[in-house]
Amino acid sequence: MDILKHFPHLPKLSLGRDSDITCYTYISMPKLKLNIFQRIYKSLKTPWLPVNYLILGFLIGLEEQYIDFKAKQTVDDAIKKYKKENVFTKVTKPEVVMRETDSGWEMSIGDVDKK
Repeated sequence: MDILKHFPHLPKLSLGRDSDITCYTYISMPKLKLNIFQRIYKSLKTPWLPVNYLILGFLIGLEEQYIDFKAKQTVDDAIKKYKKENVFTKVTKPEVVMRETDSGWEMSIGDVDKK
């Protein structure tokens, strides 16, 4: 039973039309998402491939931290702006006034004048 037939979304690389060998690529080359980090990588690129992988790995980690920081900062700024624009007033509970009457007790919210 060919286990890979259960994963049709994996890209295939055939070695020829008469070949029985098919290579499945599981890992794609990691890429930088932001243009600024791509430019930094291009400026630091060397002729030695292992060094390039180290630089790329370092920049990918740094880029992920930068994206997380910017996202958190943007959300925090939006919350501060929202709170500044929508000034919340202090919520106070109404005063409950209880009075004794001829027939018992009377409860009201606030001070109610007798008519």
